[in-house]
Amino acid sequence: MAYFNHAFEKAFLGTGVTRQTGSEDPDALPNFTASLLNGTTLTVQTAGGFVTTNNVPTYVLNQLKADAPSTYTDGYFGIFDPKQNVTITPDSCCNVYIAGSAIYENEKLVLWQVVIKRLTSLK
Repeated sequence: MAYFNHAFEKAFLGTGVTRQTGSEDPDALPNFTASLLNGTTLTVQTAGGFVTTNNVPTYVLNQLKADAPSTYTDGYFGIFDPKQNVTITPDSCCNVYIAGSAIYENEKLVLWQVVIKRLTSLK
């Protein structure tokens, strides 16, 4: 079996359009309003495909993708706190992970979690 850290590679497409009201980018769209699971909303800003707003849950990445103007500009990713699963701006604080929006419309992220869990148990 391949060394586990090299067994899987995930591409993070940062092709998303900048979502920032008042941006100097002529192609920028207004801030995105995300719907959170608790029924509230959150204003999200991005710089290209990178989410720059803190405290954005991972599932909002796919909301951004769904709202993209075309399939060529629908890749979003962010840096997340593994304890809370929300975006953070890491300076030198803690462990982080990178997550991205689904690349394909019918991509099932849950299947990857099952495969990785099984492979981890084989170590």
